[in-house]
Amino acid sequence: IKVTPDIAEITYNVDTQEADAKACQTKNAKDVDAVLSLLKEKGIDEKDIKTNDVGLNPIYDWNNGRKITGYEMTTEIVV
Repeated sequence: IKVTPDIAEITYNVDTQEADAKACQTKNAKDVDAVLSLLKEKGIDEKDIKTNDVGLNPIYDWNNGRKITGYEMTTEIVV
């Protein structure tokens, strides 16, 4: 059976690094809002956009023990 595809799935990651967790979350949320606005502006229906995964992790300096030097946050958006 041969058919023409009628569905595509694209995954976007919004990655942010900041010195503290709160600033990282705030910046990531702002960047995610900008991506969502752009997708809607390009004609993507809101029902076709979903957040698939969100993660906030410390960044360690392993050379000086286990010192936290910042935070990294990733939000995955699937269209």
